[in-house]
Amino acid sequence: MRKKLKSKYCILIAIVIALGIFLININSKKPIIKFHLIKPNSSHVIFNNYSTEETLKKAKKLVEEKGEIQKGYALYKSILKKDPTNVEVYMGMAYAYGKINNFEKAIEYIKQMEKYMNRSTPPEITVDAYYTAGLIYSGTTMYESTKYYEDAINAFQKVLEVQGLDEELRKTYDIYTYLRMGMLYLDGDIEDKKKAIECFLKSYENDKDDKTVFFSIASAYLYIGEYDKALEYIELSEDAFGQDNDNVLLRARYYSEIGEYKKADDLFNSTNKNIYDEIDWSKYYYYRSMYYERLKEYEKAKECYMKIIELNSYAVNEHYVEEAAKRLGMDLSKEKQEIEQEKEKAYSTSLD
Repeated sequence: MRKKLKSKYCILIAIVIALGIFLININSKKPIIKFHLIKPNSSHVIFNNYSTEETLKKAKKLVEEKGEIQKGYALYKSILKKDPTNVEVYMGMAYAYGKINNFEKAIEYIKQMEKYMNRSTPPEITVDAYYTAGLIYSGTTMYESTKYYEDAINAFQKVLEVQGLDEELRKTYDIYTYLRMGMLYLDGDIEDKKKAIECFLKSYENDKDDKTVFFSIASAYLYIGEYDKALEYIELSEDAFGQDNDNVLLRARYYSEIGEYKKADDLFNSTNKNIYDEIDWSKYYYYRSMYYERLKEYEKAKECYMKIIELNSYAVNEHYVEEAAKRLGMDLSKEKQEIEQEKEKAYSTSLD
């Protein structure tokens, strides 16, 4: 298990939680929980004996804490009758649709939200709105692969550009936004992976207590073939967390990359006896697949990728799986069709 981040804002866990869906991220020790970093100031319009602020609070609690999405959404809709340009309402409605994986509708509300944002929108609301937009666009990966990659990057970039935040809030958003952007850039080309490293380092600059980022930096350096730098950060991660599964698997991957296959194989064999959760198994099979590809044992590599998909069916739309399918001649049409059918069902689900 990951050690707790010493931030007072949240505790990060070993599963990426984005809008209620569970996605496996094999490049990070510490994927990020969806959360609102702030409690924005709201306009004080009275509606049905409750102010807009109070109604927003009730709606948000229903959707995000109690899982009563339909009820919370209905409250958001009720506010629009009196306050049709409320940015926080559209943000909340987008989030509600994200919770049921209807990203098509969620994006519609994100666009409505952005239409009503202007210079008078408080910076605390503006930054939360763009951060939520980035999460929505990032969450589409399960159905849309990289279709909204640039939209997610652009939304997170806007988070970094918001002016007028107090120093502590600015720092907190920078930490998590750079982490999010780093994870997105890792799915790109070599130049994007270099940007990922920059983002991880900027996140670390704002939170020196967070040593988990060393794992992601090491992963990025392995991707671009800078093995000395990769080893430097592997060792930093080992110093911080010891020989946990993540670090042992990452070192095994490092040995694979530099051609020390016996050392890699020994580590893989020792680690698979200590793996008990989906996240570590996915990393294991991914790094094993890379090992087998280097040895030109392509059938075994294919088996590893299929194991990843068995663990997480949405992985079929992940960039690294799609690229592997092209390299190895894997036919994933059946698996993709199953996800497409699920997408159609999710996109036809309405809260109205």
